[in-house]
Amino acid sequence: MTRQTPRAVAAAVLAQPSACAEAARLARLTDRSTTAVRDELRRCLRQMATGRRPRWTELFGRILRWCVAGRWQVHSTEPERQAVRRLAASGTVVFLPSHRSHADPLFLARVVRQCGVPRPTWFAGDNLRLPLLTGPARRAGVVFLRRTLSGDEVYRTALRLYLAYLFAQGSPLEWYQEGSRTRTGLPQPPRHGLLTHALEAVRLGVGRQVWFVPVSLTLTPVPDAARLADEEDGRRKAPESLRWFLHYVRQQRRAAGRVDVRFGTPLEASGYAWAPQGDVTRGARLLGRDVTRAVCRATVVTAEAVTAVVLTGRSPALTVPDVHRRAQPLLDALERCTTAAPPPPELRTQAGVRSALERLAAAGAVTFTDTDGQPLVRAVPRIATLHRNQGVHWFWPRAVAEIAALRASRVPAHGAWERGVRELRLLLDLVTCGTGLQCDPFLLATAVVELKRLTVGGGPDDDRLWTFDERLRGSGPLIAPDVLHGLITAQAVVFRQLRLHSGGRPVDRMTVLTAALSDTGWSGRLHPAAADVASPHLYSAILMDAQRRGLLDAGGAQPGLRRERAANLYSALDDLRTLTGLRNRAEGGEAQQ
Repeated sequence: MTRQTPRAVAAAVLAQPSACAEAARLARLTDRSTTAVRDELRRCLRQMATGRRPRWTELFGRILRWCVAGRWQVHSTEPERQAVRRLAASGTVVFLPSHRSHADPLFLARVVRQCGVPRPTWFAGDNLRLPLLTGPARRAGVVFLRRTLSGDEVYRTALRLYLAYLFAQGSPLEWYQEGSRTRTGLPQPPRHGLLTHALEAVRLGVGRQVWFVPVSLTLTPVPDAARLADEEDGRRKAPESLRWFLHYVRQQRRAAGRVDVRFGTPLEASGYAWAPQGDVTRGARLLGRDVTRAVCRATVVTAEAVTAVVLTGRSPALTVPDVHRRAQPLLDALERCTTAAPPPPELRTQAGVRSALERLAAAGAVTFTDTDGQPLVRAVPRIATLHRNQGVHWFWPRAVAEIAALRASRVPAHGAWERGVRELRLLLDLVTCGTGLQCDPFLLATAVVELKRLTVGGGPDDDRLWTFDERLRGSGPLIAPDVLHGLITAQAVVFRQLRLHSGGRPVDRMTVLTAALSDTGWSGRLHPAAADVASPHLYSAILMDAQRRGLLDAGGAQPGLRRERAANLYSALDDLRTLTGLRNRAEGGEAQQ
């Protein structure tokens, strides 16, 4: 790696053949001279380009690791590291990780270094331009970009040209398509701006293959969880500043934990850059969706996530044996799901469950109380939900299959299977709203396998109804009330507001978000409030996903679609109430025996 300066990088970018054509295009578009446009492009490039220096890169990385990530254990697998090494040798690699903490680039850099790949050039927002740190960061390979790029075509063009230059150089890159850290633990709908510019850069011609590599980061405990929970409860986010950074470093110097880094299936850029009809925006949407799916498929499930699922979906307080017993069907579902990593074996024993609960307690996610000599465990809702949602999507196939099987039991046996499969598609589309997954075929295929365990088919003339709770006895306890209740309830809150809007004009997202938050306490047909129901970031993600599906557009059909979706959500809540009753009766019968 040779020494670079922003001035030299800007000159090299403008020397590309594509830069002349882009400058001429901008000159015609803005009715200015080509010289004036090139001067403005040069200013934008000097502002964003990193002046990377090898010694600064190494020193800056060491200092940050010591300040923020020194006590964390980072785990990855050798086969995945070898695959990344081969990709980096064949083309340019762009890492697209899930975003859970400010230390994510340091965790990924540690694994990338083990792969024998240079530290990626990291794209960050202008909000992280901090006094005394911006200069060293730029020399270490950090690119600071404006948070909003719309409206400035010159800056957008400079970014495309710079990306094309970096792709041609073969330098590994890294950014976060979600745009910010998740406040709910769930994957957020991807933001397509930087993906669109990257695909447009590929279309300019870079002379190398470009690979997008999804990366899953699973952190236990979740860093800064208490602050994230406070923000979900309405506390204003503290702006980034030098004082904020020093406070963050003091916190993280005391923090320690485990990070599981897993690489998803690589995605080749040209297939998305030249999408059907040549629409780069469509290609970016498809790429963002596929990256989100690959990240979720690579995510491991921790013992803390499984126990948090039990505690956030059940009664206010449970004993350790209760948590152990109710975790077993979740582990069984994971074993059938063929996850990227096997389910945590320690939860098969009460001692292992107790150890996981103690780690959650150290993270502030649960509390222990002693009642009549029996320790009871209670979840701290927001923080426990953050830990749960890192891996909760792996339980969705079994959970939606339970609702689909319940609905299939209401038709004659010869039509039960077809009804169940149709319901699976509908339910997964409901559940994934707000995550960017859009009914992942992998989750659907896994849900079909679970449905086979729960349904009874018949011949074409078989008009008998089959009894769901009788069939359930051989398939294991129900998990849908624990896994789906909070998410379905949150979506019902949002779509209750959406169905009130007529089709004369587009729906304003902020208006609906404000109304949903103020209306969170209503009871109606909703169950009692779950831990993650009143969630501004979850509501916002649901609304963003709904907008991309066209549900917020103006048009005569949209109000009907919004009312239909709200009705489907209410029906799912009724089914969850029925499943809760069946489960309680089954557990009561076991207790009597």
